[in-house]
Amino acid sequence: MIPQIESHLGGELSPMVRQQVVTAPNGRQFEADLTVGYETAAVSIYTTMGDEPFESVKLITGTPVLDGRVISIARRIRKPNAELPEPAEVLAQLAELYGEPTWLLPDGTFGLEAMYVWTKDGQMPQQTEQPCGYTGYDGYAFDDQRPPDEHPECLAVLSMQYHSKAGQSSLSFDLYDLDLARMDVAETDRQIKAAVADGTVKPSDMKL
Repeated sequence: MIPQIESHLGGELSPMVRQQVVTAPNGRQFEADLTVGYETAAVSIYTTMGDEPFESVKLITGTPVLDGRVISIARRIRKPNAELPEPAEVLAQLAELYGEPTWLLPDGTFGLEAMYVWTKDGQMPQQTEQPCGYTGYDGYAFDDQRPPDEHPECLAVLSMQYHSKAGQSSLSFDLYDLDLARMDVAETDRQIKAAVADGTVKPSDMKL
């Protein structure tokens, strides 16, 4: 999948590597560098915070537990207005593909926002309040005190934001497989905890 996306963008995707170091109360330690995603190499935070046009893709992938399966795809586009479709045209295309959005904010702080949510019963019907809370997943990071999942009913989310201003506008799409993200977290947590569990440890031979 990565080569196909690189070919479509005409640019390279850089791996996102996160170091995991977990030390248990018994002193046993787990350490590994895990690839948690890929992002457009030539686009930095300075690019996104600036005013120059750009296009980028960011993939979040599972740990080796899930064989690196893609969990989320985020696409960002900032271009002159003449090179982008109008907000109504983007909404019409989404409606043609997925029907009416679960939630729509016509003129919010960040411009037009639309969200589609899927549960075990299918696509969630229209809501007056934004559903699911924060839906982002930026890749695995160990935490032995994770807060409870407040919206387990949300299995997948597709969101679109269109921020218009004079001269150029920004358009973004985010697709999250939240159920796959939960599997990634739960099973990776379990395997790391098993790796640092109590067991026979060979003493060190440091000259103390």
